Amino acid sequence: MPKRIESVRNVTWAEAKELIEKRMAEGATTIHHDRVYQYLETFALMPAEEARKLVSELMEKVGLDEEVAVVVANICPVTPGEVRSILEMRREVKYDEETVKKTLEVVEKYCGVPSE
Repeated sequence: MPKRIESVRNVTWAEAKELIEKRMAEGATTIHHDRVYQYLETFALMPAEEARKLVSELMEKVGLDEEVAVVVANICPVTPGEVRSILEMRREVKYDEETVKKTLEVVEKYCGVPSE
């Protein structure tokens, strides 16, 4: 019986890496998993649990939607310009400078990069 998709959510690179590690431990991976894992090993910037906390805080304290919060967590932007570029993913939503500032403050807490 094929598996059924019951829900869909965005995951950070760190969470994807964790999921693939679980599959690898079960011995249920393919060459594609290996390639994706190599990529994630390079670009996942923090442990999965920290990434989940970062996304949650960005959603709760800053008001970002899940998709944008995940992109912020994957990239760990350092400058207001980088944050603005990510926030512009949602062209229908306008973000003010306070949102940019709060985003940088939260990112600094998890990514360890100083905000400007």
